[in-house]
Amino acid sequence: MEVGSSAQAGPSRFGIEWLLRCEPVTLAAGVLGISIVKYGLGLYPSWRYLLELAQNWRHPLVAPLFQIVHQRFLLDSPTSAVVAGVLHLTSERAFIAFHLLLACAAIVAPFGLRAVRRSAELRLTVALLLIGGAVPPMLLDWVGSYDPVSIAAGALAALASNPISRAVAWAVFAFNDAPEAAVAGGVFALVLWADKGREELPRILSSFAGGLAGYVAIRIVTSAWGGGQSEFTMMKYYGFHEYLRGYGYLPLVALAALGVGWLFLADRNVRSLPPVRWLLGLSACVVIGIPLIALDTSRIAAGSLWPALLVVTAIVIGRLGVERSRALLARIAPVALLLVIVLAWNVFLTYPGWG
Repeated sequence: MEVGSSAQAGPSRFGIEWLLRCEPVTLAAGVLGISIVKYGLGLYPSWRYLLELAQNWRHPLVAPLFQIVHQRFLLDSPTSAVVAGVLHLTSERAFIAFHLLLACAAIVAPFGLRAVRRSAELRLTVALLLIGGAVPPMLLDWVGSYDPVSIAAGALAALASNPISRAVAWAVFAFNDAPEAAVAGGVFALVLWADKGREELPRILSSFAGGLAGYVAIRIVTSAWGGGQSEFTMMKYYGFHEYLRGYGYLPLVALAALGVGWLFLADRNVRSLPPVRWLLGLSACVVIGIPLIALDTSRIAAGSLWPALLVVTAIVIGRLGVERSRALLARIAPVALLLVIVLAWNVFLTYPGWG
């Protein structure tokens, strides 16, 4: 009786029951509105490079800005810029408007998936992970970046019910950002294996096949263009000491990695599940290791853990049952609403807000 009454008190207090009755479209609109109020809108610092890629997508190396060698890493993440170029959205206004729409679509993408639509508890959990996580600031503060494609593909890869759709999503993810997709795929495979072992092997193998196809495709494209740029080239340009400076903001990187998801996964009823324990451990490894290989630490940590966080969330909600799920959601909802994620890019902080 004590557990049941507690479970009922929490949802009543924070309006959880009302939120659980919201339609997916309503909840998606609410998430988007709260995210914009929290974080405002900002531009990706290198958006003009991607604009030039859109304007010269057939032969991008003729663009003046790509004469700067260390900026050619953007050729390895061309999806949204090339689509903008194909659609002739190559003026500054049209390019930014298109990428703003992409950013908004990527934030609400999970609400279009069947698994999220048919489970009120999963739907609200995803909403809270977004409101209290790094995905909205990453996409809204850097409008004009290539991240919306990776984030939307990661959500589809994690929660789509069709195996072909999941494999295609991994292919798109790897085509758009192969290093991030590699980390994401590794974490994703390990948490699935921790959950059901060999039973998940077909899904793991299909995810790997999709990712490999995307990687091969982007290598073919960049070779046809004249070559992209590896992370080792970036490291040589900036110097490894510059990467190590990223450890100065490691607590912020850790917070951004899972956001309010840390609180969700650390609940006593949740952390006993094997995939949850694995995700917590792997998330810590990603946070500690990311500054060694990337400057945009918060973005890579959050993006690479997003598919695994979503699939583990679906597992948790399925195992907890309605009452315990709702009691847990009532506890994390206020934190998700109030939590503001400040992203770290090496030693720089990203939070334009409305200032």
